[in-house]
Amino acid sequence: MRGSLRAQRSERINLINYAVSKFKTRSPNVHVYLDAGNMKWVTAKEMAQSLISAGIKDAYGFSLNISNYHATDPTLKYGNDINQYLTELANVQSNIMIDTSRNGNGASGLPNDWCNSTGRKIGDGPKDISTTVKTAWIKPPGESDGDFSPSADCHGGPKAGVFSPELAMKLIEGK
Repeated sequence: MRGSLRAQRSERINLINYAVSKFKTRSPNVHVYLDAGNMKWVTAKEMAQSLISAGIKDAYGFSLNISNYHATDPTLKYGNDINQYLTELANVQSNIMIDTSRNGNGASGLPNDWCNSTGRKIGDGPKDISTTVKTAWIKPPGESDGDFSPSADCHGGPKAGVFSPELAMKLIEGK
């Protein structure tokens, strides 16, 4: 990593640490989850190291699959693997929140098929899988990923963040 990028990453990590620690001390009833991406981004060990750097010890937990399509069971396995490394590397065990708003059919398996991916379906509603693992609809079903990407087909969606009744119906019907 080049020097300027390393400095920017270090600054972001320091800012996240600061925010997490301030929430813990000033608003102890707020449940802060750090976004841990999804199982296709980095290994569980790499993610655990990143979460440690970002201050997971002061957060309530980490979240997985936000705005993504990966099925719950493999996502939970990835989360448990992260927790195993958190324990080994920092003696930390963390709560897990999994976004199930669009994972009912799992990911399509096609490369770069992340932007309003077709054939996806709404996943299970919010529930407690265990005392430390919960699911929720973090990204509202029907909210667009965007209308353009240089690397992906956005399937005619509106601008990112805009609710689309058509996208919502496709998720309901699995189309």
